[in-house]
Amino acid sequence: MPPLCLMGTAAKGFSEGKMTSLRARYRLMARHRAWLPFALSGAAVLAAWLLIPSIYDPYVRVPSDRLSFTLGCLPESVQVHVLNSYVVARQAQIAVTAPGAERPAKTVSFQVAKIAAEGGSQQVELTFPQAELKSTLQAAASLGGSANYVYTILFDRTPFIDLRTVHVVSTFPGTSPCAQTDYDGKELLQAIRSPSAKLMRLKLMQEELSDLVLAFNNSAANVCLGFMVVAFLWFAYLLMAGTKRLYFSPDSALLTDFRRFVDQAPSDLKKQGEEALLNVQFQLQNRNFAFAKTMGPAFGFLLTVSSLSAALHPSLQATQDTFRFVSGIQIAVIATFVGLAIRIVAQFGQRVHRDLAERLLLLLRQSTSST
Repeated sequence: MPPLCLMGTAAKGFSEGKMTSLRARYRLMARHRAWLPFALSGAAVLAAWLLIPSIYDPYVRVPSDRLSFTLGCLPESVQVHVLNSYVVARQAQIAVTAPGAERPAKTVSFQVAKIAAEGGSQQVELTFPQAELKSTLQAAASLGGSANYVYTILFDRTPFIDLRTVHVVSTFPGTSPCAQTDYDGKELLQAIRSPSAKLMRLKLMQEELSDLVLAFNNSAANVCLGFMVVAFLWFAYLLMAGTKRLYFSPDSALLTDFRRFVDQAPSDLKKQGEEALLNVQFQLQNRNFAFAKTMGPAFGFLLTVSSLSAALHPSLQATQDTFRFVSGIQIAVIATFVGLAIRIVAQFGQRVHRDLAERLLLLLRQSTSST
């Protein structure tokens, strides 16, 4: 009987009891619906993680790198709570317009006074000099006292801006008092001058996963690539060793090495005979090569996708971080290369060891018939 047939018969007998027990357990679980509480509890935890934080504290998303909102007052300073920690505010200005007018009566440009990072968000504070504040109030008074103040902040290359609140402080004498000190939720959405802005009440799963991949991709990819390189070297060694034994070792040396392996085997396996031990040895090698053929490209493709996701993260595009972008592309290419290399080496190693097992089987039968 060829080694492949021996392998199939032994594998069937070896796994029959385990597979039967797994099927029985699955049927028992399905019959009593033991999986239902776990599925419901998992869905409840996921829904709570996605929904609860934003139900009571929603935010406004503006799909642009330009933030423009209108207030009916001119405060001394404006603090904008931006949830995107990676965006950078470049320019800011305030325009005084009459209600319904397109062209502003006065425009004042100024620099961002302060940016304070808080965890995963930042506070952008706009402070007006007193001289500019007085001239802006005079321009508003010339419109009859019913002026609108349009605040515009230009951020550096970001696909969207997430706003939590806009806090205004009006303590300077002569400034018109604001109706409220904090604009958030629907009030903030009404103040933003963008028809595509929308109120967000839940976390987006793709953004949470993208942030997680960006945070841990480099360290995790380094560890995985290390294991993949070691696996490639090991299977390359097995391929070369098997090739040497198959094509360059004489028959007597092969039989001597195999019978040394038989002498070291447990006594219960020795009773089954040399062909059974050859089958066991071949099964172990074949399982290792089959596992490498599957998991090598799988890990390589996983690292490729995660590295591309990290390289295309909006924070890298906003900050123009060329080094991290190129590093992500490099990891993706190297991971694909190493995964395919493991697949090729394992494929050839599997074939070489199969031919080697067939040769040993023929030698064992010849030696048995001659004796």
